[in-house]
Amino acid sequence: MRICFEKAALLIVDVQDSLLPYVHESEQFVDKVLWLCSLAEQLALPTVISEHCVDKIGGTNAEVVEAVEYAQIFQKRSFSAVRDGIIKNTSLKDKEHIIVCGMESHVCVLQTCLDLISEGKTVYLVRDAVTSRKLSNIELATERLRQAGAIVVSTEMVGFELLATADHPNFSMILKQLIK
Repeated sequence: MRICFEKAALLIVDVQDSLLPYVHESEQFVDKVLWLCSLAEQLALPTVISEHCVDKIGGTNAEVVEAVEYAQIFQKRSFSAVRDGIIKNTSLKDKEHIIVCGMESHVCVLQTCLDLISEGKTVYLVRDAVTSRKLSNIELATERLRQAGAIVVSTEMVGFELLATADHPNFSMILKQLIK
């Protein structure tokens, strides 16, 4: 199933500065998340940022927050953002297609995605925009989510599916960002 812009929202899970030095390929990961943020900003795609235990871990990476000015920030204590009410209390409640990126793949991303699927949402896991401390945990979480019904995609797949056509007014600008 393709991502439908009218049904879609972006969920950025726990991209918090204090953990970034410890995750696999952190610079490439942040670049991919920022690219998704730029895409969301240009297309006015509803965007939600979750933050886990801000009092203990600190807040979301400033570049990520600044990249999507209108994003809703949702603070949580549970590993699954769904358990803490992210669907009921954000723009995700009105969307069927949830594009998910973030960290850590095998904890908060995994549990949030599993619960989104249980709630009837179609989850698009952006494989090149999720990370964990160990590559093996990224791979295991990706496989488990695929088996649970998540659709595994790349950042480029997300971009082209949201645009749907080369006639889209943002096509040229987004294409330039892709090929730099």
